[in-house]
Amino acid sequence: MEESKARALRLRLAQERATGRGRGRRAFSDGLRRDVVEFFRAERARGTSPDRLVEGLGLSRPTLYQWCSTGKGQTAFCQMAIVRKAPSDCENGAREGEPTRAVVIGPYGLAIHGLGVNELAELFWRLGC
Repeated sequence: MEESKARALRLRLAQERATGRGRGRRAFSDGLRRDVVEFFRAERARGTSPDRLVEGLGLSRPTLYQWCSTGKGQTAFCQMAIVRKAPSDCENGAREGEPTRAVVIGPYGLAIHGLGVNELAELFWRLGC
């Protein structure tokens, strides 16, 4: 982990907390949040563990993941493709006439396999898509 960058971000977080930001409706500034998300994503791409990043930045894991999954014009699931495979190509050996199952792939390697249409619709409804 790039320690100097983590220290600088931790200091900026502390400075904003000292002015009352970061609690309730007085959220951290957009610029700081953007910088933290960029740092977090770059470090995760390098293989740095989330636990080490949480400790280095002084933020909770849920806060970091929330910041990464929401924002202006950004969502956690930003691209979707529905691909219908031939039954012979299905991993589970589906036969002709069986319901099609979906695989949802999200950020950070999240993969949800085997959703039916109803479960997929429910997931999107709950995510606000």
